[in-house]
Amino acid sequence: MIRNAKHLNFIASLPCVLCGDDSCAAHIRIGGGGGMGLKPHDSHTVPLCHKHHSEQHNRGERTFWGDVQKAINLAAYLYANTGDREACELKIAEFRREFYNKK
Repeated sequence: MIRNAKHLNFIASLPCVLCGDDSCAAHIRIGGGGGMGLKPHDSHTVPLCHKHHSEQHNRGERTFWGDVQKAINLAAYLYANTGDREACELKIAEFRREFYNKK
């Protein structure tokens, strides 16, 4: 498993992808190389506030995200652009608009 404390700290410094509140680094468990009881690679993380992070676990990945591949794509973008706050915040805002427009 890939562990990257610098990336996790960066993710936690970004706004929640769904509401814009303060966040933590939330792992997307589908397609991330994790297994039973194992966290996926840190490249499969997105910023979620406590409320949405709990909801992600309680509802399950597919139900919570709807299109989990879009969340995985966002995580990959954030990982590739770690440290570039402006680019990542723009991408998060775009994701948020698309997430709520699909409903």
